[in-house]
Amino acid sequence: MWDQKFWLWPLPPAGKLLVALEWPSENVALTMHELDPAPILDAAVRSLQLWPEEPPSSGGGSSSFTVGIDPRPYAGRPAPGR
Repeated sequence: MWDQKFWLWPLPPAGKLLVALEWPSENVALTMHELDPAPILDAAVRSLQLWPEEPPSSGGGSSSFTVGIDPRPYAGRPAPGR
């Protein structure tokens, strides 16, 4: 059983989300599957910005920020790994 996590940015629009996978070196043929992005969009609404995005530096490069899921729906549950 595989468990893989992916970063999805930008968020998909409402409607169907087409996911495609191909791995020729491992003999995995092109496979496509449509997903409903509603659970992803619902989770995004509950996300919290943990810290403000830093302005771009004058020397170029990039900046990033991290979001997390609002923990309130999980109140009373132990944190993962505890």
